[in-house]
Amino acid sequence: LGQSGETVDFSNATTTLNSAMKNTPAFLAYLADQSISDATETTIVCDTEVYDTNSAYDTSTGKFTVPSGEAGKYTFTLFTFLEHIGANDYRQIYSVFQKNDGSVGYGSTHQLYHENFSNNFRGCSLSYTLTLDLAVGDTVKGKVYQDNAADAARGLEQASFSGFKLIGV
Repeated sequence: LGQSGETVDFSNATTTLNSAMKNTPAFLAYLADQSISDATETTIVCDTEVYDTNSAYDTSTGKFTVPSGEAGKYTFTLFTFLEHIGANDYRQIYSVFQKNDGSVGYGSTHQLYHENFSNNFRGCSLSYTLTLDLAVGDTVKGKVYQDNAADAARGLEQASFSGFKLIGV
């Protein structure tokens, strides 16, 4: 297309990329509410998809599975927001990715030791992005952990889980 050093203007045309030049598979899913048990890593099951180019994310289990022919490096982002109104604050909150049901790392960890702030609203958001090298059939899911002074379940009020295959690496 053109000669070395020439400028090509695509502003008035449609460009179609071949399949090797697209960041797919790609998905984005979210949830509005989920109960998170105390002192337990809980799988985040985002049950509403915004998009899922290869039908590789399962809204019933919260797992992304690498489709056939799509091995490579993938970037994933997990966002969580936990809130609570009451007398007992969170002591610890973290999120983690799991590859094939084994922990990959703890990228978002918060130690929260604020007790009894006159029952004011308390909440915490975590955002965690990670790049993984994956083979066909590998699975990835996001989990969240919360520990609170009341030893009670808390609400995961919002969460999103997204991922896409990197190209050129």
